[in-house]
Amino acid sequence: MYGHINVSCNLSSDRRHMLFTVQDTGIGIPAHEVHRIFENFHRAHNQKGRSFEGTGMGLALTQQLVNLHGGHMKVESTFGQGTTFVVYVPVGNSHLPPEQLVDSDSGEIGQYGQSIVEEAERWGGQPPEYVSETTSSSDSGAALNATIVVAPSTRGCTILVADDNEDMRQFVKGVLLQFYEVLEASDGQVAWETALDQHPDLILSDIMMPGLDGYALLKAVRSSPKTRSIPFVLLSANAGDKARIEGLVAGADDYLAKPFSPKELIARVHTLLDHSRMRIALEKRVKEVAKDLRDSEERFRYSTLFGVCLQ
Repeated sequence: MYGHINVSCNLSSDRRHMLFTVQDTGIGIPAHEVHRIFENFHRAHNQKGRSFEGTGMGLALTQQLVNLHGGHMKVESTFGQGTTFVVYVPVGNSHLPPEQLVDSDSGEIGQYGQSIVEEAERWGGQPPEYVSETTSSSDSGAALNATIVVAPSTRGCTILVADDNEDMRQFVKGVLLQFYEVLEASDGQVAWETALDQHPDLILSDIMMPGLDGYALLKAVRSSPKTRSIPFVLLSANAGDKARIEGLVAGADDYLAKPFSPKELIARVHTLLDHSRMRIALEKRVKEVAKDLRDSEERFRYSTLFGVCLQ
């Protein structure tokens, strides 16, 4: 027996609101969680849905959007049976501030709509083209076909992508595969086992994952001599300074807020890999110099002792 989702749109009985209703036959929401579902980054715990995907932002953003239109939302849910969301949006525009109204003949709506389409294509379509030595665009904010300079020094490195959201994982993989080998992990525990076994050159990890989350994975990576030097990037929908600082203090090499552009992802990954390559080369050189010094000291002691014995 499959579940179903019903979506309907009707005019209210007083003809003052449009009612958008979404009703499902899913697992429902526990009563103690209902009052928190519109909070930023909140996700119900111990759910047995098809996955643990999501960042806890969808309903919060939806409510904010509805509020901007002067509307409100209601939710009714029975745990184990399903949930119904109803969005109330006032008809007309007399309830909106004048500064929020746009003249439909001005062309601004078309421009805004085009920007939304381009953003959707960025996430759902093919990643933009990249080059290894030159760039064909001088406008950093240009269209999706814009290119980025990627030096060959880091090409072929192995990147481990840990994210329980399949769509996000495939998007990141699609961008990185143009230059790197990509390993996937659907949760923190799998990512940790993969890191120990495969020793990737860099780890990209979402923060909110079931079981071993991003911070726990970072702690595990930093605590093991086999993995502690691997560059680690935290991914999160929380773009606030506090969250970013917490991630860096926890030991991450970088913190990337969602949504991010493919160009930004490639640029940050390349930079970290290049720095890691230089650090490894420097550490190797330091060890070689230290060995040469020890050998020189040993030869000096030996020659001094030999000279004293001859006397």
